[in-house]
Amino acid sequence: MSSRKKKNNTPLSSSSPSSSSSSVATGGSMPGRYKAVVLGFLAYTVIYFLRKCFAAVSINLNEDLHLPTTAIGAISSSFALGYGASKIPGGIVSDLLEPKWILFISVGTSALLTAVAASLSDPTLISIVWAIHGFFQGFSWSPCGRIVHDMFDKSEKAFWWSVISSSQNVGAALTPIIVEFVYSRRIVYPLPIYPEAEENTEWRTALLAIAGVGSLLAVVLVFQLPSLAKKTKVKQESQKEKGKSASFLSNTLSAIKQIPFSVALVVVTNMFIYVMRDAIGHWSFLLLNETKGFDVNTIAFGLALFEGGGLVGGMAAGIVSDKVFSGLRGPVFVISGIGLALSTYALSLVSSDLELYVCMCAMGFFLFGPQTIAGLFAMELAPHKIAGLCGSVVSLFSQIGGALAGFPLSVLVEQYGWSALYVSLPVLGVAFAVVSMGLWSSKSFDELHSSDSKKKN
Repeated sequence: MSSRKKKNNTPLSSSSPSSSSSSVATGGSMPGRYKAVVLGFLAYTVIYFLRKCFAAVSINLNEDLHLPTTAIGAISSSFALGYGASKIPGGIVSDLLEPKWILFISVGTSALLTAVAASLSDPTLISIVWAIHGFFQGFSWSPCGRIVHDMFDKSEKAFWWSVISSSQNVGAALTPIIVEFVYSRRIVYPLPIYPEAEENTEWRTALLAIAGVGSLLAVVLVFQLPSLAKKTKVKQESQKEKGKSASFLSNTLSAIKQIPFSVALVVVTNMFIYVMRDAIGHWSFLLLNETKGFDVNTIAFGLALFEGGGLVGGMAAGIVSDKVFSGLRGPVFVISGIGLALSTYALSLVSSDLELYVCMCAMGFFLFGPQTIAGLFAMELAPHKIAGLCGSVVSLFSQIGGALAGFPLSVLVEQYGWSALYVSLPVLGVAFAVVSMGLWSSKSFDELHSSDSKKKN
């Protein structure tokens, strides 16, 4: 009888399996968790449709509007700026509102702005709209993360986090297929606001089609995505601990003081990951062609294997950290860092197509594993009140890491040649492994405070 009472008073985020299966969503049904994951997966897949559609139509857009390459680049950069600017606000909002409302706003607004962009011809206006689009897109991941973080027990969180994270691979892969399908239908653009929109309108129609999919899903999310029962529960427990009603700001400041140093280590390691990921993605063609003579098709297939290895690595990281290391994420980071150091060093030694393929697949496997669970790791280490915010900080610094792989790395190569890149990658891998050692035994915020309570009792 006493054990039953203990279950009823246990926060949803605790490691008790019964608590995560009893009232994780409004309605309290076990299938509600999986329904939420499926809808979160679909939401982020469509977010990627809306994010990648511009790149998918860029060739036709350029043929229609005759834009210089710099204009295309400016539009892409405007999205990145808007996206980065929203990460911190997005994390704060995710700790205040239900995931379904945030996803409704993010997906719905992104769809609307995509439709608006389809009606424009001025590159400056498109850039402005696309920057706002990026800003609202930045709100989309935190609620998806909250679904897994709040609805699943620690022993299975990383697996489901890996599942929902794979939506970005699915979305990125399907977007060009959708665009090509729309092109094959040769549908006439229905709203020729500008006279020049009457011809070469395939790209406009493709954007409208994807915007339509996003709009429909936004409505579905409002009516079908389960609410989180956890937010009210955590808030009540926080108020009981304080013995009085407190403002969100004071609660947040109090929670920030409780953030362990390990969250900062996750931020740093994830930044290393993004430097390496974007360096491989941006520079592989030039690096491998100029230094080893591989042709474009061989390198392209190697990069495809890099992504494929990453998909497998992301799923493996979730399963291994849940089942082998009993919910500890740190060991996966350390092992991945060692694997990254070895595989990136091997890149400088490859001399055949097969060796390149094996090396690229291995790099993807060890790189995308920790990347997939980094956000979850940070959210677990943080107090519940700012879990979404911590996940967004990780995402923000990942964008900084990606930026470092661009112009700064090009300066390094300009000064010291391609050998500098061959050296930088394994050095970053070693640095990643060393920093990750500080995370080996890091436990979640719930586990640490549960242990402290038991000691006091």
